[in-house]
Amino acid sequence: MCDSDVKQFIIDEEIEILSELPRGMCTGPQIIEKSWDVEPPFSNTDCVQDPGMDDDEEVVDDDEEAGDDSVEGECSDSSLQMKFKKKFRLCDEWVAANPERRCNKLGVGEHCPVTCNAPEFCQSNSIRQFVVEETGKTKRCNWVAKDVEERCAYADMCNTCRETCAGINMCASEN
Repeated sequence: MCDSDVKQFIIDEEIEILSELPRGMCTGPQIIEKSWDVEPPFSNTDCVQDPGMDDDEEVVDDDEEAGDDSVEGECSDSSLQMKFKKKFRLCDEWVAANPERRCNKLGVGEHCPVTCNAPEFCQSNSIRQFVVEETGKTKRCNWVAKDVEERCAYADMCNTCRETCAGINMCASEN
């Protein structure tokens, strides 16, 4: 789990188990015992630097449009930039340049189901952060869900937050 992603799992709720927050080496009677079955309980492959990729790796344009005939016409990649390792990437550039490697990264298939030949994600929300063209801000689909009527109308939101925007008329007419 990346330190930057931990905030999404913090719940603002009152607890009565601890009288004070643990300090120091996290030992002693104040520590809550492990209660999960999976090691680790959360996993995020984004945190691990891909040994074959430099942070400054250039995007190679590929003349072929990867995956165009592999997924049915009602499915589309998001045209919005997704955040990946502190950089903003596009399906038709960065992912298409090396789909075999990049489509295996967490959330890339959901953002780029056509390029990744992943029709199982054609009805799914992107789980990556993306740039909203109208505001220039980085958001996720849970932000869109807070006002679907307005936010699903934003540029290519129907192909980014597919599940959230599925019932919206303008999105149904695009597919």
